Amino acid sequence: MFSARASELVELRNEVLEPTEITCKGAKDRDVPALFSYSRFEWEGSSYYKIDIIDISQRKALEETLVMYKERLDVAVNGAGIGIWEWDLINDEFFWDHNTYSIYGIERDSLSSVVDAWSSIVVPEDLGRVNQEVDFAIEHQQLPTASSVSFRQYI
Repeated sequence: MFSARASELVELRNEVLEPTEITCKGAKDRDVPALFSYSRFEWEGSSYYKIDIIDISQRKALEETLVMYKERLDVAVNGAGIGIWEWDLINDEFFWDHNTYSIYGIERDSLSSVVDAWSSIVVPEDLGRVNQEVDFAIEHQQLPTASSVSFRQYI
């Protein structure tokens, strides 16, 4: 059961309070992260308040674990000198992390899109084949069986 003084939460003057993270005192006087919200409504000439206090301890613990794993991934990626990129096919958007830009020697603000950047690093004689293989992979949701991927860069 939560115990918190109303003055610690908010003053109930607004009609609606969007969910707000608070800390409540739980069993054995331990701090418990919670999501607090309320709304005021009228019904048959009377005013009512709906108050929600939701324990978000599990969510907070998962967020902390996620941050820890992200930090570990960052150390591994930076230590290995690799980059991470994504292609959102639904919205046709690319994402490159800072390492990918660095690997290819491209300034983040120097190109209008990551698609332009990607096209600029593919060796020109490979671009047609690479585009065909990408189209195949998207259409069939698999890599072409005879394809081989290699990364070449002119120096």
